[in-house]
This record gives sequence, structure tokens and C-alpha cells, in this order.
Amino acid sequence: MLYILTRREIEFIEDWLKVQQGEMSLEEFFEKWGSKKDSTKVLEDFEKVKAGEMTLEDFRRKWRRKGDWKCYVRVMRHRLDKKRKKNLRKILNEIKEEIRLLEEFFLLRTLALKTISI
Repeated sequence: MLYILTRREIEFIEDWLKVQQGEMSLEEFFEKWGSKKDSTKVLEDFEKVKAGEMTLEDFRRKWRRKGDWKCYVRVMRHRLDKKRKKNLRKILNEIKEEIRLLEEFFLLRTLALKTISI
């Protein structure tokens, strides 16, 4: 059985919908979903560099590993897009097959009950 979305992906989508409906601010969304490392975010550290509180070399050392600098929002969007493009058709076909099996099963049950009651 394929699963379409993880709990974290569902939470991400629900939060984005809250932003669109005005229930959550864009700042709250990015605060929750922005990239983090050692309990700080890349934007916070970048602002420290601009303010002179952190050297550029310290910033590079902290965020140099591949992908660490990426915004988690971008990563989540990419994962969701990949699932949509790759898996959606396959999942839809599996769901249709399961519905067909259920319908066939309950049709047989209904026919069996009618036969017994006659």
C-alpha cells in the first residue's frame, strides 16, 4: 500500500492553507518551517553576519554542508511536487482497484442475502 503524504507533509500543507486563509501569518509559517541548525535559522545567522555579530567564515563553517542552507520550505515543496508527479496516478489506480474489489465483495454479499431470504 502506498501512502500519499507523511504527517509532516500534511501539517506543512495545512499550515500553508492557514496562511492563505489568513489564520496564520507568513512570518509564523516561515518561523515554523524555515531551515534550522543548532536551534538557529540561516536567516538569523545571516543577519548576525550583516550586524557584525558573526564572521562570514563562521557562517560558512556552520552552513557549508550540502543542503544545509536550503530553505526547508523549498525542500518540502519539491518533495510534494515529486510525489504529485510520480505517485499520484499509481495511487489513484490502486484506490480504484480497491473500490472495485469492495463493490464486488458487497454485491456478492447482497446477492447471497437475497438468495437466502427467498
